[in-house]
Amino acid sequence: MKYKFQHGEMRIRKAEGDGGSGLPHNDIRIIRHNSGIPVIKALGLEDAYYGMGIMHAYDRMFQMWFVKVLSEGRAAEIFGDREDLINIDKYFRTLKFRSNGSSDKSRASDFTDNFSKLLNAYITGVEDFRKSGYVPFEFRVTGYKPEPWEQEDVFALSRIMAYVGLGKSGSCGKGYCRCYSSG
Repeated sequence: MKYKFQHGEMRIRKAEGDGGSGLPHNDIRIIRHNSGIPVIKALGLEDAYYGMGIMHAYDRMFQMWFVKVLSEGRAAEIFGDREDLINIDKYFRTLKFRSNGSSDKSRASDFTDNFSKLLNAYITGVEDFRKSGYVPFEFRVTGYKPEPWEQEDVFALSRIMAYVGLGKSGSCGKGYCRCYSSG
């Protein structure tokens, strides 16, 4: 496998004229601390975001694609036509974490060129890892083959994280939401 930690370190070589994505522009070094936290060492932000995409896919590939499938309301299609999964799909489609596509594409064109470069570098890192041939255990068990990771997936994942974060922030852990403090 191209992306592998050896002795707590992963080295990603500068892209050469191989007709690939063109990333990274320079060598990247990723060190995993004893606590498991990766530190990405890159000469530029675009390469750092590329490395972050690789690391997210390396550490959380199934989780990312599972959330993608949920946000699309396709759990029953992918994992079995069961009533509980159909209900989950209906719920997620009602929440509309995924746009119809056109609004995010127009929104993406409003981003600065720098942000677009960084977003695309991240997505390219995720995609390069997906294409590397590594297949996590969960994919082998479910038989699911991950589809390409795209901008809409990043937006949908961000919406879900915000939704979950909002739900958690209003909870005091006792089963009810505390909206104000009574001094």
